[in-house]
Amino acid sequence: MRFRHELAVTAPTLAEKNAELLAMDSAIDQLDELSTELLEYARLDREEPKLAIAAIDVAPWLEELVAEAQDVACSTVRTVAVVARVGVDSVDGDHRYLSRAAANLLRNGVHYARSQVEISVNTENGLTILTVDDDGAGIPVSEREHLFEPFSRLDKSRDRASGGFGIGLAIVKQIARWHGGTATISDAPLGGARVQIKWNCNNKMMTNGARRET
Repeated sequence: MRFRHELAVTAPTLAEKNAELLAMDSAIDQLDELSTELLEYARLDREEPKLAIAAIDVAPWLEELVAEAQDVACSTVRTVAVVARVGVDSVDGDHRYLSRAAANLLRNGVHYARSQVEISVNTENGLTILTVDDDGAGIPVSEREHLFEPFSRLDKSRDRASGGFGIGLAIVKQIARWHGGTATISDAPLGGARVQIKWNCNNKMMTNGARRET
């Protein structure tokens, strides 16, 4: 920022000055995003939330999430379609936290996809399964588990080209754990990465200090 400021001050033309100011504005946006994510992760890591477990109507919930993801897609230079697959009418969970987790997954999917992202919610063997698939480059098996750790990022262009600070998936894992569930990465039928959250809200033994409130 100081370097850009110096260049803006000494710029010989108005066009060059404006270019440096625009670069500074972009850097400020990145700092804002980083500080917001750091504060959110710190809060989620230390608090013991009371989960407001209730029935969530899946269709309108996914519709809202898809609309937000499409806004993210519109801000990129690529065209990415975001599609919802509704496999069940309702699921039990904390609407606020699950929305945050799903939004993180969709944001990742939009950044990494070539042209398509799908989100779906189903139930299987007593578990609720939220799935986000993309048609991007995928994630190597050796990299998958540690990406749920805070500040972990891929070294390859899949992550470098899309930004991010390596906190989003750590938040997803935390929210899944509070619901007595898990978060995993695998291969997507679309050809890219599949990230899933699986939980059973009939299980009242919430881990990591989270408590159930009904």
